[in-house]
Amino acid sequence: MTVETATHLDDLDITLPLAGDNISEGDNHLRLIKSVLKTVFPGSGGSGFSTPITALEADINLLAGLAAGGLTNTELSYINTLTSNAQTQLDAKQPLDADLTAIAALATAAYGRSLLETASEAAFKALVNLEIGTDVQAYDADLSAIAALATNAYGRSLLTVASEAAFKALVNLEIGTDVQAYDADLAAIAALTTQTFGRSLLTQATASAARSTLGIDGTSGNIASGDIANDAIDAAHISFTNTTTGTLTVPFNGSVTVPEGFYVVLAPDSAGSNWSSIDLVVTSHQSGTPTFVVGNFGTASSSTKGFSGIYSDGSNVTITDTSSAGPKTIYYRRLNT
Repeated sequence: MTVETATHLDDLDITLPLAGDNISEGDNHLRLIKSVLKTVFPGSGGSGFSTPITALEADINLLAGLAAGGLTNTELSYINTLTSNAQTQLDAKQPLDADLTAIAALATAAYGRSLLETASEAAFKALVNLEIGTDVQAYDADLSAIAALATNAYGRSLLTVASEAAFKALVNLEIGTDVQAYDADLAAIAALTTQTFGRSLLTQATASAARSTLGIDGTSGNIASGDIANDAIDAAHISFTNTTTGTLTVPFNGSVTVPEGFYVVLAPDSAGSNWSSIDLVVTSHQSGTPTFVVGNFGTASSSTKGFSGIYSDGSNVTITDTSSAGPKTIYYRRLNT
């Protein structure tokens, strides 16, 4: 009898033993078959299955057909770890998504991933420090217009002033330092149509300079300041001819009325006697008290007469001769033309 050698089932020769082999070699064939079976089906202990195999042929065939080369131990272990229906578990998983795949490929950080955990817009803004009114300014059309301007440092500094006083100092508009405080009199002057001569009076540095500008400094036939102060304006300082505006004659011991609104120019005669020797006095007037300045005439002539005074009460004035001789001549000129 021919006894073969085998380790696996495919090593066994199904034609052996031959029909004419010795019966005494039959036990060798039986031991060989047992050895191959234990090798092929070692079981958990390594010496063959310790429990009956209840798998059906169809189950085994199904498993065998799942892969071209059969299932590996690793692949079978996957099935062994299933705790429920595999499809049910798969249905509960996230379907394949290109965006998720791309995210999965990123090297994400904890902060970045925390953004995905925010539950609301408010929570998101708080997390990224973009809370309106706390971290950022709410949109405003005026601020947008300002942002569109090409601002400069000085213009922006106007926004930093803390008070009205600081603002005025910054823009050089401090009242009393940079600009004149409002004054009703100045406003009235500003409303006037001033002339060069009138404005020049404001530039006079002294009283003497002002008198010179006004032509009353005593030079070139003008009124001297001393004459005004002493109520003694002589003929050299105000000159009228006899026919400038008119004359009135006061009769001896008589009276004459001077029309209202006139300067009154008096001269007794060519000798130019003074007021007291003429004895001409204001004896009556219609209303009020006439403003009448009495002074020393100085010397009179046919072309110049001493200025004695003005009345301005708006009424006629009567002048009476109380002397022992007469008549006396009064020269007058209008105060308002």
